[in-house]
Amino acid sequence: MNKITLNRIDNQKGAALITALIFLVILTMLAMSSMKTNILDEKMAANTQEKNRAFQMAETTLTIALNNNLAFNTSGYSDSVADVGSYAADADYESEFLEEKDAASVFQSGAAITGSSGGQKYSYFNLSITATTESGASSTINAGAWHL
Repeated sequence: MNKITLNRIDNQKGAALITALIFLVILTMLAMSSMKTNILDEKMAANTQEKNRAFQMAETTLTIALNNNLAFNTSGYSDSVADVGSYAADADYESEFLEEKDAASVFQSGAAITGSSGGQKYSYFNLSITATTESGASSTINAGAWHL
């Protein structure tokens, strides 16, 4: 009886071992491919988040610029804002004077709005804001503003 058992073991040539190894190699390749895809997805999500942060910081800087009376200087103005908000983003903005019109043509109210010296004048400015996050993502916005 012992001879028969030994012969059966000797007749097997490791087919189960080879099959298991091939199966493990295939599973390892699938796992590596899945990890690579996940890493790429994480990078894309992080880049999108940083670009959104830069845009939000540019919007915040636009509010800062609109509240700065110096930004509405007809000879132009530029300034920098460091560490905007809680994201440690830096922003630069500049103001460019484009044109001046009287109030009636700006608002088309039919009657001229008068001040102490006759018709009021409105100046049109272009505000250009560029915000950059610590990771290097940047966003630029342009906004027009009328100023009395």
